[in-house]
Amino acid sequence: MKKFGKIILSLLAILVLVIAVALWYVFSNLNEIVKEIVEKEGSAVLQTPVSLNHVDIKLMDARATLGQFSIKNYPGFSEKNLAGFDDITVAMDPATLEGKVIVLDEIVIDGVNVVAEQKGKSTNIQTLLDKLPKSDSADSETSADSSTSEEPLLAINKLRFTNNSLKFVTEKWGSKTLKMPDIVQNNIGSASHGLTPKQVTEAIIKPLLEQAKKSVKDAAEQMAREHLEDQYGEQIDDAKKQLKDKQDELQADADAKQAELEAQAKDKQKDMEDQAKDKLKKLF
Repeated sequence: MKKFGKIILSLLAILVLVIAVALWYVFSNLNEIVKEIVEKEGSAVLQTPVSLNHVDIKLMDARATLGQFSIKNYPGFSEKNLAGFDDITVAMDPATLEGKVIVLDEIVIDGVNVVAEQKGKSTNIQTLLDKLPKSDSADSETSADSSTSEEPLLAINKLRFTNNSLKFVTEKWGSKTLKMPDIVQNNIGSASHGLTPKQVTEAIIKPLLEQAKKSVKDAAEQMAREHLEDQYGEQIDDAKKQLKDKQDELQADADAKQAELEAQAKDKQKDMEDQAKDKLKKLF
């Protein structure tokens, strides 16, 4: 009996050791595990390779930092990357880490650099928007009550894109870099209605791409004006000079006519005064 008890204790000790080693492996490799998940899920959703340089998760602080995130450009476009982020900082709600829905208090994506490239009548931004999955009713109803899903469910209280810039590359007019305004979104999912990683990726990337499309439109209009000014600027300047010369000529003619009329009016007034004086003299 004692021998059997020792065997059981030995087995329990081995089991505890195995669990401890497994936990140590998971936590010591947690950064790499998250990095692989981000790259795998991001590439699947965007249908182009996504890369992440490093991940730094601090469980005690409930914070994580992801550095140097990039989205590769689609085939047919010359620029290497479509977009890149310098840093992504995530603040988690520790109380939800063991729940059905992990709530992220805030995500700050800083140093956003979007490269919008025009090819024919379309752009790589539009290509990416076209490739994003169209959320159907089944996807949109995914919630924390879904017990069959093995994917973690997420919710984001606040999302911010800061220090954003866009480089617009055209076939005819070269390229132009401009700043984009900060983007803020609130309540992406909730503690009672979590989203899958794919849905979260789509919810994060869409507002950035919509802002990029607007910035591309503004940049295209500005570049078109500059191109027209460069191409036809001399002709426009000549036309403006001719118009000014004509205006000056007309103004000079008008001034001369006005002076002539004023002189005639003065002469007429003097004649009338002289006639009046002559009549007065005859009376006296």
